[in-house]
Amino acid sequence: MLVETDEWVCSWARDALTSKKIEAEISTAAPSTTDSAHVFAYLLKLAAAPGKRSASMKIVELELSYLVTVSDPDPAHGHLVLDSLILAANDSDHCIVEYPELTGELWSALGVKPGPCFLLKILGRTETAKPEAPAISEQAFEMSTMVPLRGRVINGRHGPMPNVQVSISGSRKWARTNARGEFRLLRAGNSKRPLIVVFGPEDRPRKLEVPLDSSASNQKMVEVNLAQFSSKEG
Repeated sequence: MLVETDEWVCSWARDALTSKKIEAEISTAAPSTTDSAHVFAYLLKLAAAPGKRSASMKIVELELSYLVTVSDPDPAHGHLVLDSLILAANDSDHCIVEYPELTGELWSALGVKPGPCFLLKILGRTETAKPEAPAISEQAFEMSTMVPLRGRVINGRHGPMPNVQVSISGSRKWARTNARGEFRLLRAGNSKRPLIVVFGPEDRPRKLEVPLDSSASNQKMVEVNLAQFSSKEG
């Protein structure tokens, strides 16, 4: 957007002067020499502009403010150049003209001798096609569907294990087994993430990772027998 607008400003200024048969160099950089007329258009400021919305296009609009001034060893000719540009800018439907007060520090930073100037405000706009969202497959939908999971935790011949914390790996939600060692959770359908079982004293809890059959559902009670797994410190 910026490069295209730079080119438009230079082309606009060139056309405005050519129509008046006025010769001058035009650029968006400070002139290296001052032995001839030179129009300097410096992008001074960017501001957000409310962009239009589109279902298929991403639209970005910016208000670009160019400082326009003229460097000319002949003051009278320089004023003629600047006057022609001001008249052309006021006649244009594509820009707005303002007359700012600039500090000496700004002129010094731009590397340009202080002089008469004006601000040319232009609306820049870009449009890019939005990427098409991939179609949601039936399998993807099934994977995101939450299904209930019922289970029971036992410890071999010692029977049901109450007060055991059970969760699905990667989930922040957990359940605690009741007096019969039973628990109930929700998990994504077709998920192959294992169960995380935490039990034992609070100061020294132990954690097991138990593989879970992806076909397990509310109609099938999942039984976790702690005696069959080697525990590790949590």
